[in-house]
Amino acid sequence: MTKIGLQLILCATILFLCPTNSFSQQAKKQSSLDSLQAKMGRLVNYQNDFIDFAKSQHHDSLEYEIVTSFNVVSNEVFEYVSSTRTLLYIYENLSCDVDRTLVKTMIKKQLNGYLQMLDNDIKTVNIGLSDVKTPAIATSGTQLKEDLREIKMLLEQLMAE
Repeated sequence: MTKIGLQLILCATILFLCPTNSFSQQAKKQSSLDSLQAKMGRLVNYQNDFIDFAKSQHHDSLEYEIVTSFNVVSNEVFEYVSSTRTLLYIYENLSCDVDRTLVKTMIKKQLNGYLQMLDNDIKTVNIGLSDVKTPAIATSGTQLKEDLREIKMLLEQLMAE
């Protein structure tokens, strides 16, 4: 094979691999954004459910306080997830490597703070679940706790990138 033939094969290989690699990275990034968006939708549903549950409770009851705390948690975590999604979107659309490095550092610091707050939010839900008597509140609270754990895992994965 000639030198030109080898160069053509090398160029074709690079052209073939580069778009695939870029597409793969882009698909992974889009997947993270989509996952965060889906979690935001679930958290809004929890907020609505907990508001409805609160309306059916006496305002001076323990279950009212618990369901209200679950609503606060779902609202706070929605803000963490929304902020994370926005930061990732901005990061993905930066073209300057220096800016990307600065923003990536800021995102990691922000995610670290969110992870610490998520630990407290999971504890809050766990404590509330131990005193809940209404099956619907217990079920929604348990589902919220599982979603919080999934969100925590997703943020931990983003921190590792």
